[in-house]
Formats: sequence, C-alpha cells, structure tokens
Amino acid sequence: MEYLSSSVHLCLNSSIVERLNGAQIFTVSDFLNSENKQIEKITALTAKEILELRKNLLKKFVNARNAYNYYKSISNEFAIVPTGISRLDNLLEGGLFTGNIYEICGLPASGKTYFCLTLLNNLALKHITEIMYIDTKNDFSALKLKQMMMYHLEKDDMIAAMNRIIVNKVNSKQHFLSVLLEIKHALQNGQIIKFVIIDSLPPLIWNSVNHTENNSFLTYSANILHYLAKEYNAIIIVTNLITLWNEGDFKNRNIMKEKISCGSFWYTVPNVRIVLKKDKNLCKMTLTKSIRFVPPINSCDVTFNNNGLI
Repeated sequence: MEYLSSSVHLCLNSSIVERLNGAQIFTVSDFLNSENKQIEKITALTAKEILELRKNLLKKFVNARNAYNYYKSISNEFAIVPTGISRLDNLLEGGLFTGNIYEICGLPASGKTYFCLTLLNNLALKHITEIMYIDTKNDFSALKLKQMMMYHLEKDDMIAAMNRIIVNKVNSKQHFLSVLLEIKHALQNGQIIKFVIIDSLPPLIWNSVNHTENNSFLTYSANILHYLAKEYNAIIIVTNLITLWNEGDFKNRNIMKEKISCGSFWYTVPNVRIVLKKDKNLCKMTLTKSIRFVPPINSCDVTFNNNGLI
C-alpha cells in the first residue's frame, strides 16, 4: 500500500505526515483504518477535511465496490447535517455533526423553541428519517410547524414529513427516562433515528428541591444521551435556560450574573453550546463551547420570520 506523502494528496504536507508517522500511521491503509477522531486530534484537520481526504484516498487506492461500501460505513459513522440556517452552518463548519450533544440555551423568550421548530422544518425538506421530539413544556405547536412547512412543501409531502416527527410530551423525570430508554431499544432493534430534540431540560428538575435526586437524574440522562450519540451516531439537541442572578450585592442591584440551568455537572455534558440572545426580530447566536475549537469570530446574527430563523 502507498506510503503517505504530498504526492498521495496535497493535504498531506510534511508536517502532517510526520505527526501521522509519530502515531504509527504510515500508509494509506493505516490512515483508512484509523478513527476519524484520532486523525482529527493528530493532524488538527477539520472533520470536513478528513472526510474529503478519505473519499479521495478511497477513490484513488481502493477498488470501486469496496470503496463504495467503505464510504457508506464512513457516512453512517460520521456525517454533517446542515441546520438550514446558513450563517449558523458556517459557524459550525458545515452544520451538526453526528455523535454529538448540542445545547441551545438562552434567556426566556430568546428563541430556543423557535430554533427547534426551524430545525424540524429544515430537516423535513431533507427527508431525514424519524425525528424524536421530547416536549417537557407542553407547548409544541404542530400548527406553527405546519405553517412553516407550507412555504416549501406540497400537502402530501408535508403530511409525510410531519409523520416522521414523533412528539413525546413528558411531565416527570421518570417519564422522560422511559422515553429515552424506548428510543434506545428502538435503535437496538434496527430503527433509524438520527435526531433527538429535547425542549427543554430545566422543567424536569424545577419541581424538586432534592439536589441528590436531581443530580442522579441528570447523570443517568447524560449517560443515556451520550450512549445514543456515540453508539448510534445520533445528533442530540437539548434546550436549556439561562437565568439572571444577583450575587447578593444589594448596593448594585443592576449587576446581574447569567447562569445556565441544571447545575455545574450538566455544564460539562454538551459537546457544543450555542447561546441565543434576541433583540426584536434579530437573534444573535454565539458559539461558547465546541469539541474542536471556538473560532475568533464565534457569533452570527439571524432573523426571525414566519419561515423560522434565517
């Protein structure tokens, strides 16, 4: 098998090849048999660049049938799904990456649920397989989603798209966990579910002041969500609330501190965190956490309209 070099692909400059060799990756075969995340960590290439490099190497060095099968397995393991909100997709290097938990947080009425509806609408246009939507606030609006879809889909296509969205209204920790376990069992039995959207997490713990119980619930929830993301390459979207607190300085009541709900444990759970701030018909989206890196320009402005966020 061909050794890695710039003659194999221009992306493989001497610095990258040296780092790969240091990790015992010498040939094209070694590269193709290595995990995407390992390559990303060694080379500092973006996930999108690694996927394109794999495709090129498969086409160049592997026979067509095997290349196609391998590409299908790579696509299943590692894919990017655009949100359909172009500026946000640019900020996220193409869109949402499978196998990750995304947290969408903001102050009350900042557009978190509207973001979820926009995502559902845009995913429907791509004919994404079943999407699980967990509604803890009991405010999911099928009518609003239908109005969004009417701008893009004919009636029959709209009905088919809405039938692919499974809405679960939950009102307790136990019900929430049972729904997650049902999703897990469905995936284990071969059902294809690429998206799980949870709107929202805080209402499930607000009805209890038992911190031990709440922390146990969040720990168990996080374990299941990470399992769904990693084992089945699902994309998990969780909305969370930002609250304002006065730190006890009553002489400076105008000084308020923002806190993300669900406590310090949950703060570490999402792979990616996006903060929404609404100002009239505009929404500023700021990337505050990422599994790769937070770019110097880490925010974008989008607009609210009847079609969703654009």
